[in-house]
Amino acid sequence: MLNLDRAVEIQRRLRTKVILQPPHVPINLIGACDVSFKSQFGVAVCATFNLHDLTLVETAHHTMPTYIPYVPGLLSFRELPFIIRTLLKLQRMPDLLLVDGHGIAHPRRFGLASHVGVVLNIPSIGCAKSCLIGEYNPPNPTRGAYSWLYDDGEKIGLVIRTATNVNPIFVSPGHKVDFTTAYKFILRTTKHRIPEPLRYVDIASRNLATKSI
Repeated sequence: MLNLDRAVEIQRRLRTKVILQPPHVPINLIGACDVSFKSQFGVAVCATFNLHDLTLVETAHHTMPTYIPYVPGLLSFRELPFIIRTLLKLQRMPDLLLVDGHGIAHPRRFGLASHVGVVLNIPSIGCAKSCLIGEYNPPNPTRGAYSWLYDDGEKIGLVIRTATNVNPIFVSPGHKVDFTTAYKFILRTTKHRIPEPLRYVDIASRNLATKSI
């Protein structure tokens, strides 16, 4: 079972290790990860893609039981064990990881993308379909438009319109990434609403959860 007080304390302690700056290495291999659950089991899928043309390079998955329920603000304690085990199955770690979840756009500035990034010491970006915390003005309806996400006056994320006349997505740096880098790579990897690497792992994890669990 998840000890809520202990989990919050871990987030607050690890938050101090988050680095918000552009990556120091060239980004050529971009990764994505997602976890789907069915009953008491979950399936994580991680995949890597060539950045220049978004062709698939490698994919891995991992299935195991989970006993941690979903708790808002503590998602990483449910999904992190799946993601780490799956990433370690890859022959090569990505230069940058897209995570289906939030980075610093989190009550304690330490969402799933930040947790993965700090634990594995890898640049990471959080990309979510809905807002967990904060206030914003809707961006203009054209692709590439964005507005800032604020919490108590602090800038914590970007609300990005990745396709014209579709709902925006909520993007925040996870680790070793700044806001400019997050914006650039989200738009570069998006053809529809969700970045293509995340669309791939989302579909793959849901299909595996349906078939194998």
